[in-house]
Amino acid sequence: MLSDDQAARERAIDPTTSFCVSAPAGSGKTELLTQRLLALLARVDRPEQVLAITFTRKAASEMAARIMEKLEQASADTPIAAAHERVTRDLALQVLAHAQARGWRLDESSLNLRTIDSFCHELTRQMPILSGMGGIAEPVDNAVPLYERAVSDFLHQASEGKVGQSISELLSHFDNRWNKVSDLLVTLLSRRGDWGPHIGQHHDPTSAETAIESTIADLVNDRLDALSEQFARDTQELCEVINGAREVLALSPITLTQDAEALEGWRAVSAAFLTNDLTWRKPRGINAKQGFQKDADLKARFLALLARYDDSELLREALIEVRYLPNPLARGQGWQLVVLLSSLLPVLQAHLLLVFQRTGTVDHTHIALAASQALGNDEQPTALAERLDYQLEHILVDEFQDTSSSQAEFLRRLTRGWAEHNATGAMPRTLFIVGDGMQSIYGFRYADVRLFLQIRQNGLAGLTLEALTLSQNFRSGPAVVSWVNRVFSDLMGKVDDINIGRVSHVHAISAKPPGDTGVGEGVDVVTLEEGSEIEEATFIADTVTKLRQTHPDATIAILVRAK
Repeated sequence: MLSDDQAARERAIDPTTSFCVSAPAGSGKTELLTQRLLALLARVDRPEQVLAITFTRKAASEMAARIMEKLEQASADTPIAAAHERVTRDLALQVLAHAQARGWRLDESSLNLRTIDSFCHELTRQMPILSGMGGIAEPVDNAVPLYERAVSDFLHQASEGKVGQSISELLSHFDNRWNKVSDLLVTLLSRRGDWGPHIGQHHDPTSAETAIESTIADLVNDRLDALSEQFARDTQELCEVINGAREVLALSPITLTQDAEALEGWRAVSAAFLTNDLTWRKPRGINAKQGFQKDADLKARFLALLARYDDSELLREALIEVRYLPNPLARGQGWQLVVLLSSLLPVLQAHLLLVFQRTGTVDHTHIALAASQALGNDEQPTALAERLDYQLEHILVDEFQDTSSSQAEFLRRLTRGWAEHNATGAMPRTLFIVGDGMQSIYGFRYADVRLFLQIRQNGLAGLTLEALTLSQNFRSGPAVVSWVNRVFSDLMGKVDDINIGRVSHVHAISAKPPGDTGVGEGVDVVTLEEGSEIEEATFIADTVTKLRQTHPDATIAILVRAK
């Protein structure tokens, strides 16, 4: 009988199905990508019909070299040992036979392996006018100086017309502290892939307010819906008990629905169940201050509810979150600031475009947005989009947790129409996404891990992606894997949350035999007093010395926070 992990690996190389694979560190992701790529190459008319997207040139180069290595080894019938190597060898032999039948000359240059930046940049060069890129522009990795220049130009409009009045109002929200406003605007420019497609109603403040209110209401409704589900059959009882306590305190009654109007009611529930320190209330802490008289039936009913739920960490987190949700019905200073910014951001973005033109440089977000523009909208796809639709049959994306909103939108436009094609076509087009949400802490170029969770759950452009998870760890011994499972399952939780980008821990199983710990027993945690750098350095030096004495052939790495 196959393990879940092995079954997932075998399933992942089915060339007729789209997948979203969660592949934690050490899970053999590179080998799986190689196998998938070989399986696809063995069924297309031309090798360039399979596009593999990575996020670094180094990764693209290494993948191309790995594919060619597997093909060369298959051609030379190089001996193999491991079972997974047999799978790769069989796939490589199929590619060689397929290439010979179609007269391909396979080399690294014939493989369509690209970074997402280089692919987007190439498309914008093909459609310079439609993409809005104009002439040649060089992408830069650090675009902060460009943002700062655009913000400076923008703020110096403070004395000019209606825009100047709005800028002055913006500055007044921050007590005319230019540095603070500048920092905010620089950050917003760096994240314009998130807001750029949605901003544009600055000539109609009422519409802008309506759009913002709707967005906030949708968020609140979603969170309250999830919260009410956790109380399930007890919602009515909960409402009666809380209202009974509020009546004692001469407070107005609440409702507990999934609508944003019930937000204050759910906040009252949070206050009843949790202390100011955000921990569960103890039974002895339930008293008249909360509206529960001693020995009253109401108190007994509440204590029964508390006992039923106070072991749920997920519920506690939801009750904490409800305290900080924005109220879509409020019209405070924060609301006014959001509406004001929505009217100014298009002007700020225009200043950034002028900076791009003057300097001949752009950021990666601009390239991705321009590439999407070059493909046209859903109603009017461009000739370039139609040509790519003909040229591409399969797309693989590595490290998808590092994807930004603008890049995800580009990928959506690239694959639109594939679902309809698959409904009627004999040769399905596929999207294969690999990522590790647990590594999303790097925030690579404003990556948004929620995109990985959303596509895993909902698919992309109408394509349903079958979710697979790799659990075998080939890199670490059982002791290390066990420690990581124990610690990080508590730190990261056990349930994904798309709205806040929370990624649950994936339980791993070491592929190494029991007792294989390498050097040492796995993980030792040593704590020192803050500010004891000398003591820390001494401890590390002593540890390295002992390791060299007992394991002279071992390699030793020391990881530090920064150079």
